[in-house]
Amino acid sequence: MKNFKKLALAASVSSLMLGASAAQAHVAYNTHAAASTNVSAGGGQTWSDGGSYAYTGNLPTHWVANLHGVGSSVEVSDHDAFNHQGVTVDLQSANNKWNPAHSWGAALGYGLINIMGHSDVAVTINATDDDGSDFTPGFTLWKNWDASAASNKHGPWNADPANPDTRGSNELLYLDHAATSTAGGTASLTTILAPGEYSLWIGGNATNANGGNTSGLDQSYQLAISTSAVPLPAAAWLFGGALLSLFGANRRKKVVPA
Repeated sequence: MKNFKKLALAASVSSLMLGASAAQAHVAYNTHAAASTNVSAGGGQTWSDGGSYAYTGNLPTHWVANLHGVGSSVEVSDHDAFNHQGVTVDLQSANNKWNPAHSWGAALGYGLINIMGHSDVAVTINATDDDGSDFTPGFTLWKNWDASAASNKHGPWNADPANPDTRGSNELLYLDHAATSTAGGTASLTTILAPGEYSLWIGGNATNANGGNTSGLDQSYQLAISTSAVPLPAAAWLFGGALLSLFGANRRKKVVPA
């Protein structure tokens, strides 16, 4: 019985260290007319997967990414929406309004993330890769979803990217941000997140106020979100190894010489 307990404990530690889990993930897109583009009014929700999500805020939302555990990954894009769910969406952020000098909430892309397992989370956003987009991405990651009736996207918010304004949302807590200054480039961030709800605000980081839209340049974006096992300290690996060694030594003691 003692050996069994030691083996079970060692197996549990090994499972935690490897982060093994059968994970699933999916994205739902908001096809409601009130949120069909990034410059429209917020408030409406019609999800492409037919689901119902507990979002009660006044800020717009364009998609929700559900990651059900370690090893999950999703793509959020126009192509994913059409190919997997047969819906047409327009994911873009106008006029570089993530850029601190010109930030304005009305021009952002708004996403919701639902994480169901303690994970190392990677977020990567880039210009849509096959339609000539010159989008220069910047994004802000928040804890929680907006639930404030008085929140309003119409106004500046990002004068200081490390201390952004919540646009009247009492629930949002700033976590981190990432940006690039390369047109058509990539912005990425990896951080450890606990299970819960998170918000992502996506905008352009080019230095010109209009973001190229006046010359007809494309500001569409796509992103990837993935979860992996949280790296454990070296001590945890040593502890797991010690348990296995102890179990092996105990077995050797019980071997009867021929």
